[in-house]
Amino acid sequence: VQFNIAIPQKTLGALATTTLSVDVILSEDTPALEPFLLSFTWKSLGNESIFSVANLLVQAEPDHNWELDFEDGSNYLVEPSQDLSLNFTTKNIGNAIDSIIIKPSFSLEYFEQDSSFWSADDISKSNISVNQTVDLKLNFTVPTDAWNGTIARLNLEIFSDSLLISNYTLNFTVGHISGWRLNLSETNLVVDPNGGNLTLRVEHLGNKATEPWYSK
Repeated sequence: VQFNIAIPQKTLGALATTTLSVDVILSEDTPALEPFLLSFTWKSLGNESIFSVANLLVQAEPDHNWELDFEDGSNYLVEPSQDLSLNFTTKNIGNAIDSIIIKPSFSLEYFEQDSSFWSADDISKSNISVNQTVDLKLNFTVPTDAWNGTIARLNLEIFSDSLLISNYTLNFTVGHISGWRLNLSETNLVVDPNGGNLTLRVEHLGNKATEPWYSK
């Protein structure tokens, strides 16, 4: 603990009062919310046997701070219907036992007519000690109707209880998947012996506008 008195000596008249400013500097590793005593002794320069002692209870206020580290970085290539479970750690780099709440929210840069809806649940962990690191998971499913080329930016709001501390961003780009299906439910498969035509319904199951090609 360090402290500095801006004007350590003052001259006062009889029955006079004054105020005194004291700057208290605590080291970075001072635990929060643990009071300790600072004693100040005021002496008379005219007679040093005359003095007064002032005792002050001082404590460091909580410094909420977190450090997040995602195992696979912050940029991901994903596919429609993919179940994601991202491992990450969070470290309490504040000065008091704390609880963390992570609130995810997506902002979308849609490709063409994509209108897919993305969501993820909150993540929380309580009673994390100072300098303690805990393992967490972020789970969500990529929408089935997400188009190739759509970019989803996931903003993670990091709270200590109800106090917003910081933000962390992850980026998800939807990759290309291909898929086709022949729907024969309304097709007459009876062909005249002399030949004939079949009308087949082709369904596009991929996530990017494209044209099929046929071979026989």
